[in-house]
Amino acid sequence: DAFAQEISAAPQMGMRRESVMTQQAVLSNAYQPEWEMHRGATEAMPGQAEEDMYFYDLGKVTLGRSQRASIPLFTAKTPYKHVYRWEIPDYVNQYDAYTYGAQGQPQAEEVWHSLRMTNTLSMPWTTAPVLVTKGGRPLGQDTCFYTAPRAQSLVKVTKALGIHAEQREFETERKRDAERWGGYVYDRITIKAELVLTNYKDEKAEVEISKEFSGKLTASEPAGDVKALARGLRRLNPTNRLTWCVPVEPGQETKLSYEYEVLVRQ
Repeated sequence: DAFAQEISAAPQMGMRRESVMTQQAVLSNAYQPEWEMHRGATEAMPGQAEEDMYFYDLGKVTLGRSQRASIPLFTAKTPYKHVYRWEIPDYVNQYDAYTYGAQGQPQAEEVWHSLRMTNTLSMPWTTAPVLVTKGGRPLGQDTCFYTAPRAQSLVKVTKALGIHAEQREFETERKRDAERWGGYVYDRITIKAELVLTNYKDEKAEVEISKEFSGKLTASEPAGDVKALARGLRRLNPTNRLTWCVPVEPGQETKLSYEYEVLVRQ
């Protein structure tokens, strides 16, 4: 209890958040709030936008020897949504080499429980550390980056230990000497991947899955959203991001798969 009280009273610079979830309590204000976000003042301190910067005028502040000051900026409530994020990296490096571990062996992955918050204020949220609490107990710490009015910000809370994620990639086909480029010889490899999500929680979880890959997508089940990335533009393989938003019922397992072709340097 003492530890939680110290955290609640601790001064923060810039945007103060004693609990990222407190602002979310707005939506459930009719009953006792569980998730809240504080800024530490009952009235907003006047601020002013200058181009892409936002300034607060504190006026004159005088401190005596050994004194310190905590200056809260404002308290606000904002809508939020619980999301679970699973990010899978690209296994093809800048040298067009495929770096996945043991072929076809399942790998345990990390899923992060996060909060997606909407800034409904007339002022921006400036970049600052975020402390997430529930019922006075600290759950996690992250950084909330500059968020303009009406924009959204994603804050990580903690690893979702109740959501188990596993994935594996394996080669299904290889065409030798498929391309010659930049003085190198490339094989065209077809990679198939399988993803498995298991929800051990007592409530439904909405999981956002993001997979970056080099090459060309040839199949996806279920169909995901594919976007080309402006990254590695001098490389032979284009870089893409494949995303899904998958609801997983409590105690249930969900499977996904995708397939892509990539040119790998010999």
